[in-house]
Amino acid sequence: MLTPQPTALLASLEDEPAKALPPALQNSLARHRENLASMVSALQAAGLDEASIEGHLSVLIDSYRAELAAALHHMAGEA
Repeated sequence: MLTPQPTALLASLEDEPAKALPPALQNSLARHRENLASMVSALQAAGLDEASIEGHLSVLIDSYRAELAAALHHMAGEA
């Protein structure tokens, strides 16, 4: 079972507004959500505590944040 904070994070990535994003960003969001879910499951199976899992999630989320910022910057340049 997922810990509360990762569960809330994963649920927030499924929000209805995400469907309004351009397809490339929807694909990116789906890929990162799958990565987050897989990571949480693997870390829990390895016996890591919630604080450790949160730390590992932060690394993945920072990576996504950078990718999203680059995509949005690129889209703004095309508009």
